Amino acid sequence: MKAFFYEFLKRITEKKVIILTIVSTALLIALVYSSYSYSAPPSEPHSGYDFTGALFNDSGSYYFDSYVFNDGSGSPVSNIAVSLTLVNEINQSSVKFSHCTNSDGFSNVSINNVSDPTNCCIIANMNANNANDASSIKPGGIHIPATAAIPYGQSAIRICEFSLQSKLAPSCILAVSFNATGHPSGNLMVYYNYSCDTAGVIPIEKSDILGGEFTNFSVIKFSPKISQQYYYTNIIFIVNGKQIFPTPDYLALFSPAGDLEKAYESVYYEVAFIMGILGLSLAYISYNKDRMSGSYQELIVRPSTRAGLMTSRFFSVSFLLILVSSMEGLATYLLGIIIFSFYTPLTFILYIMFSSFVLSDAIAAISFLFGTRIRSPAGIVALPILLFFLLLIIVPAIVPEILSLFGLYGGVGGSETYNLIILLVSFFNPTSSFSIIGSSLYRPIMKVSSLYVPDVVIWISVMYCVLWIIVPYIGNYFLSKNSD
Repeated sequence: MKAFFYEFLKRITEKKVIILTIVSTALLIALVYSSYSYSAPPSEPHSGYDFTGALFNDSGSYYFDSYVFNDGSGSPVSNIAVSLTLVNEINQSSVKFSHCTNSDGFSNVSINNVSDPTNCCIIANMNANNANDASSIKPGGIHIPATAAIPYGQSAIRICEFSLQSKLAPSCILAVSFNATGHPSGNLMVYYNYSCDTAGVIPIEKSDILGGEFTNFSVIKFSPKISQQYYYTNIIFIVNGKQIFPTPDYLALFSPAGDLEKAYESVYYEVAFIMGILGLSLAYISYNKDRMSGSYQELIVRPSTRAGLMTSRFFSVSFLLILVSSMEGLATYLLGIIIFSFYTPLTFILYIMFSSFVLSDAIAAISFLFGTRIRSPAGIVALPILLFFLLLIIVPAIVPEILSLFGLYGGVGGSETYNLIILLVSFFNPTSSFSIIGSSLYRPIMKVSSLYVPDVVIWISVMYCVLWIIVPYIGNYFLSKNSD
């Protein structure tokens, strides 16, 4: 046991190993930082004024109730003139009326005795009463045909989306109730649907989750329950017992977790390349170099066996790879807070750490195996590198093309047979750890028939780790032991 710890500590404290570990960690952090910085939303906060409203008809007299708010906070804005222009589309004549918002942000503008509502439309706009507000008012107005007015006595609810002033600018919901009398009214129910793809490639996975019920209100603000696991949060609004479709009563909000994953996926091959090269380099420095130079034979004179030396050195490499993967995961978490103002889900951090470790340690285990069996110095160096590039770049590029030539792709998302073959090929590829492990730890990346069951996918990930780390180590152990 003393010999094991002596070799273990000697390898992890070797100068070359420390430098290589620090450089690799710095490169990984720089990659994640660059992808996050490029993908981050704009940091400028919203600070303009927006408005919404409803037009009511009371026997030829029209009332336009409006609410002016700050689109960065949802707070009401007072002393903003809301103007109403009645336009006759036949003779192009127009009449203009105006009223300022009160301290609650509401304004009520009325137009009496509209003689020809069939050919009339009403255009609502905001106008500033001072120079400070002029730059904040958003251009554009609300165009409503007079025939589309709501009968007096009924209520209407308008849904608006605004953003808090932060780097991530998370979407928030503003619901405003109007009834032309100024009294709180209306009934609103909010439901959530969660999905990974709004295009329908992957169907909605969680649906009709009640998010809240609101009655007899004037203005409510709430933050939607944006999923950290799924890409999209679809919000359904049931207004006065009736679902209004399409927008603005149906909103699809993109999850920050989806931003993070897409940002990380943009540098996936670079991360895989660095981790693979790190595994090859540590295996060479810790084990294969001594096998090439012959100094490994001299170490056997000590109270150590070949299997014991190989084990201590493999564990030292695994320890360093765990350290680098952990530093990468920690950096990803901190950068998510700094750049996205978002606390990255733990499952995503585990996905990054575990996938990076499994890929690099599997490559190191295979490299150890080459060092044990091959006597040629050129073969010990070249063959693991060639195999790594073949598995990382060539195989993932060629296999889909071959399947497509045989007509197995099957359209958008791929056929079930195509996805199953891709999954099997990935399972027998040690550089596919991100897709295999991600399917169980973070989100279902590949779904094929019975593999919809999460437990099945988790067991596939467990078997994958056993296949590419434990099996090569055990084979190397017995090969080394038989040589003693």
